[in-house]
Amino acid sequence: MAVALSVRQLRRDFGGVRAVDGVDFDVGQGEIVGLIGPNGAGKTTLFNLVSGYLRPTRGTISLFGEDVTGLSPFRLARRGVSRTFQVVRPFPRLTVLENVMVGAFLRERALRSAEGEAMRVLALLGMERRAHEPASALTQAARKRLEIAKALSLRPRLLLLDEVVSGLNESEVAATIEIIRRVREGGVTIVIVEHILKVIMGLSDRVVVLDHGKKIAEGLPVTVAQDPQVVAAYLGSDDA
Repeated sequence: MAVALSVRQLRRDFGGVRAVDGVDFDVGQGEIVGLIGPNGAGKTTLFNLVSGYLRPTRGTISLFGEDVTGLSPFRLARRGVSRTFQVVRPFPRLTVLENVMVGAFLRERALRSAEGEAMRVLALLGMERRAHEPASALTQAARKRLEIAKALSLRPRLLLLDEVVSGLNESEVAATIEIIRRVREGGVTIVIVEHILKVIMGLSDRVVVLDHGKKIAEGLPVTVAQDPQVVAAYLGSDDA
């Protein structure tokens, strides 16, 4: 399997705090890889490094065989990296369609072409009927779906999803999982951070586990779920 994303000895320090500490892992093209760990494990910091919002203190990041360490978010978007954010902030004065068109302009120069691409993405997510509603009128669940649409409008090859199902009810979670699977079927490689372990374990091909900035486990979901280090990280150790 060809490698979409490769990180080697990735490290990020904030003063005296090491948020990501020598992390190594690969993501194969077409995979869904879950990135999990307790609060403060370094998951979002790692996303910020891969998507260019932070520069690593040390280590390398490769995308489809190209060293992209330290590139800006715009340059990484050009190379096929897109992401969502935990805190969903649509452009409130724009319509749903216009929100998605903002990203579509990365690859489409003509207004009509950008609009067509945005409508294609909204149709994929079942939001085409809401295209002309103001983004400010959306429910939290719809805003989360719009966040995915905005990320997909960049036509990514690698999509980083940061807690896109947290706060949703059971039916909304199921619908979002189906959307993620459809996106993967369209040829997009996905790395997903999510605190709902049932979602991660059922959706991911493989799982990478962080704790205090270090990778403590990696493998098939069923194997990782039984790893004593992973259990201790989530539930606490019994050692005195």
